[in-house]
Amino acid sequence: MATQRGTGLPTIDAGGLSPLVDMSAYGAAERANAEGLARAVDGLSRFQNNTLGPLLQQKGREDAAKAVSEGRFEQRDQITEYGQSFTDAMVQGTAARMAIADDASLDGLMAANPYDPDAFATQSATLRTEVLRDTPGAVALQRAATFDRRRDQLLSNMRLAKVRADTEEAGAALVGRKDELVRRIIQNAEAEGTFDRGGASFAADLEELNGLWSQIADNPVLGVSPEQGQRLKAADEAKFQAAAVGGYVRRVFREQGAEAALLAARELLPPVEEPGPAFVAEGAQVDGLLEQGNIDIASRPQVQNADGSVSTVRSISVEVDGRTYLVPTVSDDGELLSDDAAIAAFEQTGRHLGAFASREAADSYAQALHEDQAARSQRAEGGLSRDARPLAYDRAMAVIAEESGLQQQLANIAAGRRAEAKQRVNSLIEAMRYGAAVDFDELTRAAQASGDPGVIAEARFAMEVGVQPPAGFGSGAGAGGGFDGDPSVAGGFEAAVDFVIDQIEGGETFVPDDNGRGPTRWGINASANPDLDIRNLSRAGAVARYRRDYWNAIQGDTLPPALGLVAFDAAVNQGPENARRWIAESQGDVGRFLALREAHYRSLAHDPKNRKNLNGWLNRLRDVRQRAVRIQAFQANQDGFASDPISFAVGNANRPALAQVAPLAVDAVFSAQGQAAWAQSIQARAATGETLARQYQVPKRILTDAEASAYKDRFERDPASILTFARSATNVLGGQGARDLLLEVGQAGAAPTLIHIAELGRPGGDVRFAQQAAVGISLKAGGQQISTERREGVQEEVNRWRSLLAGTPDLLAAVQNSAMSAALADEVSGVERPDDYYPQAALGRTTWGRNRYGGAAEVNGRAVVLPRWLNGEYFDDALEALGGAWNQHGNGPVYSNGDPIPARAIARLRPVLMPNGRYQLIDQRGNHAMSARGVPFEADLDRGRDWLRRRLGPNAVRPD
Repeated sequence: MATQRGTGLPTIDAGGLSPLVDMSAYGAAERANAEGLARAVDGLSRFQNNTLGPLLQQKGREDAAKAVSEGRFEQRDQITEYGQSFTDAMVQGTAARMAIADDASLDGLMAANPYDPDAFATQSATLRTEVLRDTPGAVALQRAATFDRRRDQLLSNMRLAKVRADTEEAGAALVGRKDELVRRIIQNAEAEGTFDRGGASFAADLEELNGLWSQIADNPVLGVSPEQGQRLKAADEAKFQAAAVGGYVRRVFREQGAEAALLAARELLPPVEEPGPAFVAEGAQVDGLLEQGNIDIASRPQVQNADGSVSTVRSISVEVDGRTYLVPTVSDDGELLSDDAAIAAFEQTGRHLGAFASREAADSYAQALHEDQAARSQRAEGGLSRDARPLAYDRAMAVIAEESGLQQQLANIAAGRRAEAKQRVNSLIEAMRYGAAVDFDELTRAAQASGDPGVIAEARFAMEVGVQPPAGFGSGAGAGGGFDGDPSVAGGFEAAVDFVIDQIEGGETFVPDDNGRGPTRWGINASANPDLDIRNLSRAGAVARYRRDYWNAIQGDTLPPALGLVAFDAAVNQGPENARRWIAESQGDVGRFLALREAHYRSLAHDPKNRKNLNGWLNRLRDVRQRAVRIQAFQANQDGFASDPISFAVGNANRPALAQVAPLAVDAVFSAQGQAAWAQSIQARAATGETLARQYQVPKRILTDAEASAYKDRFERDPASILTFARSATNVLGGQGARDLLLEVGQAGAAPTLIHIAELGRPGGDVRFAQQAAVGISLKAGGQQISTERREGVQEEVNRWRSLLAGTPDLLAAVQNSAMSAALADEVSGVERPDDYYPQAALGRTTWGRNRYGGAAEVNGRAVVLPRWLNGEYFDDALEALGGAWNQHGNGPVYSNGDPIPARAIARLRPVLMPNGRYQLIDQRGNHAMSARGVPFEADLDRGRDWLRRRLGPNAVRPD
């Protein structure tokens, strides 16, 4: 091999490669330098791999984490270790941050649509598009995969939850309807006193009940087996039979008395006969019987057969070792067994009804046993099932006890009413002495109800001759509320303590020794108040002690004025504990409280050392009673002011007028000549009512009770006149004022249907429908009847919306009567309209332009009565708009965690009309949307009408 020195480059010759360095000409020093250089290069490589590289990677991760926390997404050159580490950490951290945000957004969508997976799927798809639009490409695939996994998991859970919720809801509805039906059958059975399967009262209900039990058995959530269903059905029927027995016994009790009822119960439920010896006695002679059965036939359970009959000894014949055993096919707990199950039970327990020499002997015995049990059941139980028998007995005895107790209660009530009537007569006559305006009809009724000839004569004398007023009593009461300028009749602590100190305890008189209790001043004695200097006690100090120890001890500020006075005096003289007990025992009745005080005084007088004080105590009680009567008379005047403020304000011989009350000609509104004067009077009355309400805190009224009753009578005689009244009232007082005026007439007893028609006939309503409904009421009063076909057609349409008004029965009756009355009037006049027009118009539907407002409509999957001014197609828009406003002001509905329900979610809730005219909002599971106060949220849509019209326009809100 040829060589060249010094080049360090390989050359090729015939022998191969030359060495890079020819070391043959160098010495040891050069070799050492080369080896050192190699070691240095190797050390740098290890430093790079073991120290510098990890530091650069850690720095990259830290910088990426900081950028992620600040919401920045950056990328670095991935050639270096720092850049590669930074980019990997940035992608992973950003993906994790976005996954957390996506989870929160998906949770929010699920909360907004808890039982609507389709809506969740649609909204989550939109959300996915939105979030991926702004996602960096390096993270997009990972974010999409994470989003999809989370969404699919939630969607799957929601669908499963919805299926279960729907199944549970259906099951709950079935059970609820079943329970309702059972209650109705029980009520009917007890009301009729009989349970006849073939009777019209029960057949339809029983048929429906059987169907419901089949559906309950088919519902997987309820977990009711067919056998359990049969047992539960049998238990229900036992309740029906027991109810019928109870009803029969109750009727006998009321018609013939307690003894007859007890005898009827015993005849209906005779003692159960013991089974005959032919079937259970040892050694009974039965053809072919080889071995006596080891089952007690008398204790066998009953089971319901498909034909309605019951079985206790249902059996099959089984041959074993040359014998034929009679084996029951009814288990000990009442389940029907298959043949195989019955044989298996026999092999396991050895229990049988008898062993026989042949199958024929076993079958003959089985038939005889069946007939005997049937006869015994019919004879011993009067047709009642075995389960019904104890229930029927308990119900019959309970009915007898109830009726006996009721008789006693009625007797006690009658006696109590006579005593109360007598006390009422005394109170009314005493009130007459103090100038109160007493209703003589009421006084006459109370006297007659007392049943006491002396009381009746006293009342007649007071009405015919009069009563003598008390000494010093003036002729009138001022508007400030007092007799003869005496404000004490209004009650309260100041009046009570002044009365006790000045008229009962002798004022500031100082008594050195008050019956052994030490010195007394202002009625405060030293023995009960050792911390006070009685000799130098001021009136203010005494008043403070009376308030602390006696008035506050009985919570006098919470008591009615007259009761507060007598209880305060009792606390002072007989102790706060006694006073508190008598308040409870008297149930707030002043007369009963005073009677308890008197009984206590008389019991103390049994002790000889107290006997001398009895007359003084009774005199004290007399003075307190007279003051209480005076307070009650004043309160009666005040109560009259509250119940009929316009009439009270006019005044009478005993009271000056409180205000100028404009006279009102009741019938003037119905004539063209009188309407102007009527309008002036009504406006003046409205102003007077507002003044009285503001000054005296009484209800705001326009009419006296007598005037409201007069209008009520007029409307009943002439239903169409209420429309004239309503239109005139609206023109004079506006919509709300007219509604208030109609409410006053309704409170006087006007039929709800008439008031409803008047509301419909006011300006802005369907005046023609209201007129026809009023005409129809008159026609019905004259004996005119609607045709069967028309009645059934309208009734069917009314029934479509009946559930809407289940919580407002008065409105339901008014709607149905209005619809039928208008249909009758149209039929008589030959007008043809579709059946559904009448209930919709009765529910307030009107047409304005091409839009329909009010009536009934489907809103978010539920039928609802609309506000009369709202287009049903815009109800969800109205809810969403209002929801935004509610949430803005923090007064809208909230989730269970207190977070406000978003406006879009509110728009999907189902509104339900309440009796107060407001709407509650219900989710798809039937749960109420709650307010922040923890009560069902109620939306007052009428208050938002003007705002909604500006927000949604006249197509949504009627423009009138």
